[in-house]
Amino acid sequence: MAEQEVFINGKFVAQSQAKVSVYEYGFNFGAGVYDVARVEQGKIYQLTEHVQRLLRSAEHITLHIPLTESEIKQISEDLVKRNNIHNGLVYYQATYGDYNVRSHYWPATMNATFVVFTMTPPAPPETMFTQGITLKSVPDIRWKRCDIKSVLLLPNIMTLNLAIKEGFNDIVFVDDDTVTESALSNILCVKDNVVYSPPDSGKILSGITRLTLFRLCEENHIPVKKQHFSISFLKDADEVFLTNTSKELVPVRAIDDRKIPHSPGPLTIRLMDLLVQSLEKELGVVHPKRDLIKTLKEKNHKQ
Repeated sequence: MAEQEVFINGKFVAQSQAKVSVYEYGFNFGAGVYDVARVEQGKIYQLTEHVQRLLRSAEHITLHIPLTESEIKQISEDLVKRNNIHNGLVYYQATYGDYNVRSHYWPATMNATFVVFTMTPPAPPETMFTQGITLKSVPDIRWKRCDIKSVLLLPNIMTLNLAIKEGFNDIVFVDDDTVTESALSNILCVKDNVVYSPPDSGKILSGITRLTLFRLCEENHIPVKKQHFSISFLKDADEVFLTNTSKELVPVRAIDDRKIPHSPGPLTIRLMDLLVQSLEKELGVVHPKRDLIKTLKEKNHKQ
């Protein structure tokens, strides 16, 4: 099997040759931003949205990526072809670069370190979508600019791995009794056929799948309320689910010791179907979850 290629600082190189300095800002301080886009049947889904968000995140931290949006998009498509990615992910990472010394100050003339690479993670188990996952509620110990997609994810991975050791699948962050998001995803719930989501703020990332879901809800006359809600409100919801780029929508069957009544519930299944249709429409492909959604809809219809 041929070695995968990586785009790093202006050129494509073999993965084993993609290296950064020990003085690199991302390596020393976790100072940088990233994004990730999904590849389905060799095509990148919502590429424009992901590259634009990457550039916005970089702008928020005054980090200059020396490439235009169109150049990054072309690099992405070239890398998918070079690595023969059929289904997978494209990752982008940009940091303040290398000043050849470990220093908290960076000069205005320093160029960013910019990396693009691809991954082909294994497909998640079907039971993730047919039965749902479990969440552990934990205090939100992250910084106050979670709207920036920062590479500094220590609080996320630390709490996630501790929860997994306790037998949970993921976590839900709670900030002074207010639900924010999960380790890797936005969190939403359904109550009386209304979709609830925490509003945009520095406490959550405005996820692209989440925004797509809002658009689909509006187009299909599904009411959405963007408001803060408590962990007890979430546990009392009729349906709960996560949204992210790689898995789109994942039902939640329990939070702590509280079972969610429906997982996946009827509105969750409908939203899963709408997200599948959205990808199929943009890329002109058959979604790999198409048959699964059909089975879930038939099962729900019989109940």
